[in-house]
Amino acid sequence: MTSKQKLAILGGGGVIGLFVLLTFAQNWGQAIAQRDVKHAENAVKACLANPKAAAKQCAYASKEIGAAIPEMDPVTQQPEILKAHQQLAQLLMATGAYREAAKSYVKVAAATPQQSPPYRDVALAYSLGGEHRAAVHYATLSVQLAPTSWKSLQMLGRVQYRAEMPKEALESFKKALTTAPKEEKPGLESAILKIQSKLTPSATAQPTNPSPQPEGAAPLQPPSQASLPVVVNAATVKETP
Repeated sequence: MTSKQKLAILGGGGVIGLFVLLTFAQNWGQAIAQRDVKHAENAVKACLANPKAAAKQCAYASKEIGAAIPEMDPVTQQPEILKAHQQLAQLLMATGAYREAAKSYVKVAAATPQQSPPYRDVALAYSLGGEHRAAVHYATLSVQLAPTSWKSLQMLGRVQYRAEMPKEALESFKKALTTAPKEEKPGLESAILKIQSKLTPSATAQPTNPSPQPEGAAPLQPPSQASLPVVVNAATVKETP
């Protein structure tokens, strides 16, 4: 064997060794990222239970999950990435970072584009963050995907009202009323009456800006952990009107 052949063999071995090392490092990084997300779960629970009392846990969990997401493999760890985005969004909602939360919810919605509930979450986050046009846009998408879902219609009505679109909000609440379960109808009826009273001309001057939320309707709040769709596998998520 000549010197050139020996060098060629050594060179090839070095390339293979480097490839193995890089692959190991990548896999190790992905495993560590997934571990960090799991370790943050207790902090997530504490934060969602009482954001003010658990401020340190909120900050810790947000930092850990936010740093872990880019390290995950979008091909082999897609379900884990979606769950992490949702957890991060929940944390951000709990701490009032609504616009940042909306960005994470958008990631979940983009992975399940034919499902209505994730778009409701995006709409809620943008509405609470003062981005009313974006909120109406995503709430409208939610209704387009589930035209008879009272939850989607109700969300559309809420964000339309906050966007100073009372006439459109009234129509959305009326549609929601037709498909809502019995126990939800009183709140919707109260919201409808409240909006109608604002739209009816009277001798007394009416305020030009609507109140943040129709009286009687459930107030806009960050969704609880239980009410949010937990994405385990995007293909298995189904709409529940």
